[in-house]
Amino acid sequence: MLKDSFLKFFILIFLLVPFISRGETVPITTSIPELDEQLYVNISNKFPRPLETVKIDIEAYGIDLNKATITWSVNGTVVNTGIGQKTFEVQTGKLGVTKKIGISIKPERGLPINKSVTLSPQELDLIWEARTYTPPFYRGKAMYTPQENVVIVALPNFISTGNTKLSSDKLIYNWSNEGDVAQEQSGYGKNTYKMKGDILMKTNGVSVEVTGFGKEKAKESVDLRVTFPEVVFYENNPLYGVLWNKSLKGSFSFTDEEKVVEAFPFYFGVFRKSDPKLSYTWRINNKDILVPKNQSMMTFRNTDKDSGSSLIGTTINNSSNFLSEADGGVNLNYSTSEKKSF
Repeated sequence: MLKDSFLKFFILIFLLVPFISRGETVPITTSIPELDEQLYVNISNKFPRPLETVKIDIEAYGIDLNKATITWSVNGTVVNTGIGQKTFEVQTGKLGVTKKIGISIKPERGLPINKSVTLSPQELDLIWEARTYTPPFYRGKAMYTPQENVVIVALPNFISTGNTKLSSDKLIYNWSNEGDVAQEQSGYGKNTYKMKGDILMKTNGVSVEVTGFGKEKAKESVDLRVTFPEVVFYENNPLYGVLWNKSLKGSFSFTDEEKVVEAFPFYFGVFRKSDPKLSYTWRINNKDILVPKNQSMMTFRNTDKDSGSSLIGTTINNSSNFLSEADGGVNLNYSTSEKKSF
């Protein structure tokens, strides 16, 4: 038995030597088509929005696409055909309206290749809220400051192929921060992501990929840029209260016998300006004023009706966050003008 096997081996070598000696190649075929012809479909935006132009191009290994007849179709209707047509542009449909892009390739030699791509445009928005303080009636946004908490909420507007709106708590969310997947905060129905500002005070790029159980999918991202806490001054009028319509900046005139100036801690990680974690240090002409650390307002009087100017300054610190500190100042110009009446 062993002798017969060796004999067959030497006979096979003897038959192959003439071909090898002439430098010819023995063709080898494979029963796995994917190894002969590999077609790759590249989409400019894998998460398109409604009525958005998407560019599709193809590349292949094993066939020459420049010599192949390529036909593109949308929902079964031929839109473009020609030799070497490797690129195709199509506009997505309305929200939830699916388009099936068909790709048919007839190479110069060999069997045809057919591929398809399905585009199902969906909408996804991200909103973020920093857990930092802003005063009442402030119409701006609470900003993201170092080492403070931020909450990001995904708001998907998904329509299934059956024209049914999908509930946000029945979708799958994959969150990532600077490319690192947040495993614990990702999953079914987890449309909220919570984070704390980096101690290095760098910009954080947070993204989320949302998918349904069909072909619905969307991706969105947001860059959270670090800002810093601020001190903003307002006049606290004895009749009208805090005059929110105009902050005190640069310098302001002091024509009354008495004026109350109040400092507000913008973008600190507290819920009220009287939080015990905050301390206020007041100065006048760069000299500290000995007042309690929790005092956020000061009363200034000009009973002698002198003329002059004083620099008022305030430093606010947050004892729970050493990066949370702000300093501000304004010039108080007082004169001998007559006292205003209200």
